[in-house]
Amino acid sequence: MHRNIRSIGAIALAVVFSLVVVACGGGEEKPAKKGGSASSKPASSGSSSTAKPAASSGIDMTKLGSVKGKAVFKGAAPAMEALDTSKDSWCKEHAAPKKETFVVDANGGLRDVVCYIEGMDAHASKFPEPDAPARLEQKGCQYVPHVLCIRTGQELEVVNGDNTSHNYHFTGRANDEINKTQANQGDKALLVFDNAESDAYFRCDIHPWMQCNIKIFEHPCFAVSAADGSFSISGIPAGSWKLRLEHANAKTTMATVDVTVTANGTADVGTIEFTQ
Repeated sequence: MHRNIRSIGAIALAVVFSLVVVACGGGEEKPAKKGGSASSKPASSGSSSTAKPAASSGIDMTKLGSVKGKAVFKGAAPAMEALDTSKDSWCKEHAAPKKETFVVDANGGLRDVVCYIEGMDAHASKFPEPDAPARLEQKGCQYVPHVLCIRTGQELEVVNGDNTSHNYHFTGRANDEINKTQANQGDKALLVFDNAESDAYFRCDIHPWMQCNIKIFEHPCFAVSAADGSFSISGIPAGSWKLRLEHANAKTTMATVDVTVTANGTADVGTIEFTQ
């Protein structure tokens, strides 16, 4: 089934969600907390909350499902331009980053589409706390991943994977700005963000072509499409929801699909098309 992003209406589908979160780690640099919105945090001791909260607010946390699908680029994908790394001799010799406006595989699969269940913030407190850190790595003189989704309160490791200096400069609206240098390969910072963000990013001031777009959710019902365009979100309470799909550079940046999630079921929303 193919749907153009500009004509996606309300489509009743059975849904079940699987969470995909990409993360990056590193050394031991920990920025001080600023205003309570973004802070460093010691590494997890290994213990975490895994118990399912009781049913509340019209949703039953004992009845969960998932949803899957695939994001594709319609038409000929634009070429990924090589970036000028001449500012840094190490990057010029050891890395070959490309502009990641659209990352499309041989079959049209579109990477970096953010997929999430709308309206889940009202039920965020019913979900278990995050029990695994996310990871953001400065590797090959670019950020990996290019698009990152995490939860509020989730640990985020930021790591310098290159044998050259980087810095991580976080800018958002709901959390305080952070700007720290990671001079050595293996340097690591552990961050935690307290507030949700819909349009924030990391950049490297030393290498201005480097950027990671980041979204911070209060709930875990989200995913980012993989290299082949596939996505899967699990742990969605049974019920009728709206699935949102966003790509920052598509002609129409957002698609909406009405989905019905059933307990222990997986709904396939098929192929969602994006255009330049």
